[in-house]
Amino acid sequence: MRTGLEPDAQALVAGAVRSDRYDYFATQVVRHVVLRDRSYDPTEGTHEFTDWDALAATLRAFAADDD
Repeated sequence: MRTGLEPDAQALVAGAVRSDRYDYFATQVVRHVVLRDRSYDPTEGTHEFTDWDALAATLRAFAADDD
């Protein structure tokens, strides 16, 4: 609010689930809330959701924007 910046674009970036870093309760939240309708096995380790190609394209477009 101090800078007066008013963003005119946004990018939604997924991220990853890193089960090996979570305690029991965090694992339950991820399984039953965050990934409620997806098949998810916390024993499989890290699960990447980020579409890196789409993110790269978004960042290139942002960097090339002349507005």
